[in-house]
Amino acid sequence: MQKGVEKDGMIQALIEKQNRILFGSENPYDTIYLKAAVLLEGLIRWHIFTDGNKRTALMSTFIYLRGNKHYLAIPIDSVRFLIKIADTRENDEDSTNKLIKEIADWLHEYSATEEWEFFGKVGKYNTLPALKVNLLYFFGFRKKAKKITDYWYAVDTGHTDYIQEAQETSKLIRDVMTGTVTQLYHTLRMKKKNKPRKLPDGTKSV
Repeated sequence: MQKGVEKDGMIQALIEKQNRILFGSENPYDTIYLKAAVLLEGLIRWHIFTDGNKRTALMSTFIYLRGNKHYLAIPIDSVRFLIKIADTRENDEDSTNKLIKEIADWLHEYSATEEWEFFGKVGKYNTLPALKVNLLYFFGFRKKAKKITDYWYAVDTGHTDYIQEAQETSKLIRDVMTGTVTQLYHTLRMKKKNKPRKLPDGTKSV
């Protein structure tokens, strides 16, 4: 993977776009998901970096949401959605805003604000689909399993460079999801462990 920034100043421009004010008082991106969508769309379509723009966009959006206490349970087929964004050619304002709204809805669907809700979405959209494919391979249904993974990796789009990138992104997603689930699980355990318990006289332990 080549490293480097191709378009200096564009990152700052992207941040300013998130928070721009129209007509003195109106911000068109007035929710956390719209702001995150601006980040994801811009990092992918503005092609700021030499390589890895989609992976950088996905992880940056994940970190941005997490920093604002919204946890993105990255779905296992997210590569396909990222490629759809990258392949969108319409650049006029209305088309761009429509795309940003679509991205915001996607982020909202797969995000959670509570730890246990996040675990449920990770299971539904990431862990269980991966388990299903592994079971298909295990029981000899390799063609069906390959068809599913090819769909996840958007092999049918015809972009040969995307196939390797999709596989790398998929591994990155697995690593991030595993690390986040583990960290949040330990956080919940510590909260439970440190929760004050009621004493026989009705007072709470410190």
